[in-house]
Amino acid sequence: AVGDSHLLAALRDQRIEHLLLVGLETPVCIYQTALSALAEGFQVTVLSDAVAARRADDHAACLAALRHVGVHVLPVETVFYALLHDAAHPLFRTFTALVKAHT
Repeated sequence: AVGDSHLLAALRDQRIEHLLLVGLETPVCIYQTALSALAEGFQVTVLSDAVAARRADDHAACLAALRHVGVHVLPVETVFYALLHDAAHPLFRTFTALVKAHT
């Protein structure tokens, strides 16, 4: 989790303020990491279609709880387009082609 002193130091040394979380398992790793990051003062976004759990109800409950405490929960496509800002970005067309090819 973010509470690891080496990881925390590395994030702060790089002046990282916002974490994007992906992985397994939403009710354990993602949930605890998100809460830990919030407690350390980071902004947190969980990429909702890049996390999972063995039980769909657990997954949904954890994402709802994280939203309630201030974690942003958004799909990958939304976050990546937000990072590009607009269609003028040089990678916009490349990313759009990837989205179309894989959806």
